Amino acid sequence: MADPYFASVVLLAVNDNAADGTTTFVDQSSSAKTITNVNSAAYSSARAATGMTTSGLFNGSNQRLSVAASTDFSFDADFTWEAYVYRSDHTGNDTLINIGAADQFTWYLTTDGKVNYFDGSNHLLGANTVSDATFTHVALVRSGTTLTSYIGGVAGGTPYTVATTIGGNLALTIANDLGAAYWPGNFDSIRITKGVARYTANFTPPSLPFPTTAVDPPVANFSGTPLSGNAPLSVVFTDASTNAPTSWLWEKNSGSGWVNFATSPTAQNPTESFTAATWSVRLTATNAAGSNTKTRTNYITVTSSADTHDGGKRKPWRQRLEFGKDETEARAKEYRANRERLRQDIIFAMDGPIEAEVIDLVREHIEPEELAQLSAPDFEPQLRGLLSQTEALRNLAALVLSEHKRQEDEDEEDVEILLLH
Repeated sequence: MADPYFASVVLLAVNDNAADGTTTFVDQSSSAKTITNVNSAAYSSARAATGMTTSGLFNGSNQRLSVAASTDFSFDADFTWEAYVYRSDHTGNDTLINIGAADQFTWYLTTDGKVNYFDGSNHLLGANTVSDATFTHVALVRSGTTLTSYIGGVAGGTPYTVATTIGGNLALTIANDLGAAYWPGNFDSIRITKGVARYTANFTPPSLPFPTTAVDPPVANFSGTPLSGNAPLSVVFTDASTNAPTSWLWEKNSGSGWVNFATSPTAQNPTESFTAATWSVRLTATNAAGSNTKTRTNYITVTSSADTHDGGKRKPWRQRLEFGKDETEARAKEYRANRERLRQDIIFAMDGPIEAEVIDLVREHIEPEELAQLSAPDFEPQLRGLLSQTEALRNLAALVLSEHKRQEDEDEEDVEILLLH
């Protein structure tokens, strides 16, 4: 889950579920301020707010956290201070946050659990109270010039009108007012947001831990086109991932393992060439919050190009047989019989040529560019000239027969291969 106001968070502490007994407290805001632990407050797994596994435990007598002076703690406009708190007892006033010197700008609970703000004078912010021995979300929110407290998402009934800047280029203390008011119990997820009034009406308290990024991890998705065709197949891919990824990695797999795209594997919308196979494709999309991978299995089907000869031009006199696995021997025999009839037709033309029939045979079974002595534009006139010469005619018919025999041998091999499937 992302926090759209994360860039405005100036402190985020006790939010990392550190291990039981840990005494190092970390600021998870983007400014990563150093937090000093005074008198060894520690994380405890004995109790934690919902969603957390540990909390910061303070003894109520001498333990506190402090952060060095910063202009981040000068609040002259909207802000939100919030935390989940567990109060073990209420024998006196107990400090949540103090800015500056002792009791200079202090957010605290009274003995009876009411929320107060002190800036030289006490300002009771409502009659509602924080119960002991339970984790409760508390918030202090400035919106415009109005300062409001919330307990469990419910506004206190007595807002305070703020006339001056709260804080300054001052130090901040958690769990103590630099006087006698120490916090007796636990904190989880202390967050200070500058410039944003997160809550301006009653609300459902946020879940924990608080987000540590401004965006959610990506949800990877993509499409490609075309998804089938002859090799080599060029496919254009379009990234459709959500949550603003900032980097991409494209991979493909035809059954031998994943490999990066050969062309621009880290582009957002690459174009990739695929060889004959069935291909799976996956995209890993990444941003500051994490990574996510989308895999499309058997997504692209690429077949071999159609059977061609002489530079890829299909000869009109040779139709490639596409026998399926379920074709029968009878189909193959029929094919062979048709080829034999064609052979006899050509032999007949050699023995007793009829000019028109020979022309038709040559047109049907052989292309003019295959005969070096004939040029395509003048095919028929040149052929008619050849037919006037007996020897030339026989040579032409013999050439047709020879070419036919060569192709018949190739087709016979195709038939035998296909029948084995």
